[in-house]
Amino acid sequence: MNFIESILLNLSIYDFILIITLVVLWHYKWKGYKSLPFFFEFILSITILEVIVQVYWKVNFKTNLFIFTFIAMLSIGYYFYVYYDYFKSKKWSKIIRVAFLIWVILSLYLYNFDLYNRTNFEPLPYFFGISVVAILIFKYGYNLVFIDEFREITKDPVLYISLGIILFYVSSFTHMLFINELLTGYTLDQKFSDLITYTNIFISLGYLGAALCSKK
Repeated sequence: MNFIESILLNLSIYDFILIITLVVLWHYKWKGYKSLPFFFEFILSITILEVIVQVYWKVNFKTNLFIFTFIAMLSIGYYFYVYYDYFKSKKWSKIIRVAFLIWVILSLYLYNFDLYNRTNFEPLPYFFGISVVAILIFKYGYNLVFIDEFREITKDPVLYISLGIILFYVSSFTHMLFINELLTGYTLDQKFSDLITYTNIFISLGYLGAALCSKK
């Protein structure tokens, strides 16, 4: 089996939606449309890591834990950026910067610069980051309903990415908490992979919705 065949056999629904999102953003980019800041670059990076690099890593090193962790951290970092950019005019926005700094320090400390050689996933940095992002999403929703002036929210890309993240957060919280227990044994590992695939669909659909909201 060659590498291309390996990629095709390992593509999930989540991956297909990512690819469609990338194509949509590429099309809109050439037409001069804009979406979230650096959204195209983020989706391009995530797609390459998910579709190509992760398969290569799994084939050659029998595990994709390193890439899985890297994708998770890259995603959390981008989410922090999106909501900081959205709330940057607020006086309290510096709290987001402080939380981001804590998250970076926590990640560096717990991974101890030895991510490549790790044999298990350290969930604490991910949980801390995604939980702070979830709080920011609830704040976004509160502002949307009670504070902000009326606007056509169906054309707001932050709405779609927020829905995707919060649905993922709610549906995956429990099994992500016990990720290392789930990764012991082939049967549990397959169930875990299925859970990750299904819950990731929420995020990928959020990305696609945000991409379709691109505008001039």
